[in-house]
Amino acid sequence: MATQRKSSRMRGPPKDPYAKEFVGKQWEHTHDDQKQSNPNNLMVMLGSEEFRDVRDIQPHQLQSSSSDSDQETEIRELITALQNQLKEMQQENRGLKKDINDLKKEKSDAVNAQTLQTEEMQGDPHWELQENGTVMTKLIQENLTPEARTNEIDASIEVSALEKPNNETVYRVTKQLCWGCIGESFEFLLGHNLVRAAKLEMPLVWDFQLEKYAKWWAGQRKADCKLMHSFPEYEFKLGENIYWGSGSTWRPRDAVRAWAEEEKYYTYATNSCESGQQCSHYTQIVWRSTRRIGCARVVCDSGDMFMTCNYDPVGNYVGERPY
Repeated sequence: MATQRKSSRMRGPPKDPYAKEFVGKQWEHTHDDQKQSNPNNLMVMLGSEEFRDVRDIQPHQLQSSSSDSDQETEIRELITALQNQLKEMQQENRGLKKDINDLKKEKSDAVNAQTLQTEEMQGDPHWELQENGTVMTKLIQENLTPEARTNEIDASIEVSALEKPNNETVYRVTKQLCWGCIGESFEFLLGHNLVRAAKLEMPLVWDFQLEKYAKWWAGQRKADCKLMHSFPEYEFKLGENIYWGSGSTWRPRDAVRAWAEEEKYYTYATNSCESGQQCSHYTQIVWRSTRRIGCARVVCDSGDMFMTCNYDPVGNYVGERPY
């Protein structure tokens, strides 16, 4: 009898108020088999393979693990959460790859732009800059198109406060005014700003809408390469300079240089051009109120070159000086 009582105490649940809800059969099954085949047995509810005192079991633990369906629901929710986390990680990974590719492209564009050696222009007196004055970098805000605003130089940008602007200064300022444009677009803009800096005029900003218009007109001239304007005479809504060159090797700087060389025919004192000569291309380049520019070039079907630049606001008002 004593043995049975001792055995009964070992097999039965501990005499503890927390253990009243566990019946003897369930306790015996768990203690003897040490298995978790029954989802409602004590080991499953504890979530551990080691025995714990039943007083550690909380009511909410028993309720949450009371059935297979509850466990399946929890597992499905866990899988869904993991899948969502995986998707987020994949999206972040794609974003990182895009950032890396953008940085590589930006570096490549910078290298390409550096190949435009401004020193090549220094031998020409029409590219030289005056010995005094400062380069103004703050652009007037009125009437700027959204495209131009994205490329506008910030007034806070430091340009070394140089009182003797040089090609390096103009190059650096132009780079910030032509953000996102490279190659011939940058070459067009740099040439114009070098000429304007010589007269201490504010640098121009590249405008993609004007570039789009210039490309359209260049496309119209591809078949015949005629040196003609896109507007009827005296009806210009935009300033426009055009250029034609025999052969296909002419570059943007060649067109800008040809226009700038008209300065020798212009007399500021009388605000007039030498008889029989033309200087309106030059005066448009340095016109004081012009703020934006867009240019394009095309190799015509004949193999010759056609280039065009558009300016806004338009310049060359009769009776007014350019600067």
